[in-house]
Amino acid sequence: MEPKVFKAMLHFIYRDALMKDELATSSSFSESDSLIAKLLAAADKYNLVRLRRMCESHLCKDITVNSVGRSLALADRYHATELKVVCLRYAAENLAGMLQYMY
Repeated sequence: MEPKVFKAMLHFIYRDALMKDELATSSSFSESDSLIAKLLAAADKYNLVRLRRMCESHLCKDITVNSVGRSLALADRYHATELKVVCLRYAAENLAGMLQYMY
């Protein structure tokens, strides 16, 4: 686990809140770079249910045609059921846009 992810997890454990910096740096979603995505993985690994739900909620707000596939993969990998539902709903509602993005 990266030090910044560990620091964010400890901050959550002791203060029951996400750090403000996490939210600011994670506005553009990239699975490999997003602190929120890495924090979701840590929350799943250490069974921090509330942290996982908070990360899911944040990721649900940033779903786009470009990120829905990565978000769905994250949801499946880390047992994020709310995120999975939102991704599937978004994909169903924006199928035409997703097909244009693919081709």
